[in-house]
Amino acid sequence: MPLIYKNTKIKQMALLKILIAPDKRLLKKSMPVEIFDKNLKDFAADLIETINNEQASGIASIQVEDDPRFKYDSIPDGYRPQPSIVIINIDELIVAVNPKIIAHNNEMKCNSEGCLSVPNLRIDIERYTKVTVEYQDLNGKTHTKEYDKWNAICWQHEIDHLNGILAPERAPGMQKLLLWKKFEQINKQIKYRR
Repeated sequence: MPLIYKNTKIKQMALLKILIAPDKRLLKKSMPVEIFDKNLKDFAADLIETINNEQASGIASIQVEDDPRFKYDSIPDGYRPQPSIVIINIDELIVAVNPKIIAHNNEMKCNSEGCLSVPNLRIDIERYTKVTVEYQDLNGKTHTKEYDKWNAICWQHEIDHLNGILAPERAPGMQKLLLWKKFEQINKQIKYRR
């Protein structure tokens, strides 16, 4: 049975609330989009408003609170009622629905990444230097494009979010534990100063 959401009428929110680790909702996957309607376009517009406000390179729909515009008939275990959307804003603004990496080169490079859901922490992660991404636009048309350099890194980071993977989880073994400990300490100090 296809998963669909039911239209609901709510006031458009503009800025969406970003979820911060260790929120367990960040560890779930987003739902594939099957209906391309006004709800989806309005949600994408709110994601764009949010990414611009944060001055970020990218945002995934799974990073924001559950949006009441989307009601699914059923949600499989490990998923959230968020449509699978990524906004990338580097060389150009791209709204990608149901994005996936369909190919990559074999060369990897370590880069320092930040994350809206893991604020105040830089994470060194090895990523592919070139990826080919397939996605749909807000009208459902499919696009395939190759990206390199920072664009490739950003795509991998945001698609990880759609699959419930936070950046520190990409760090090897003990480094992953140290990153989470450091994140916890940094954020305790920030809360204490407020």
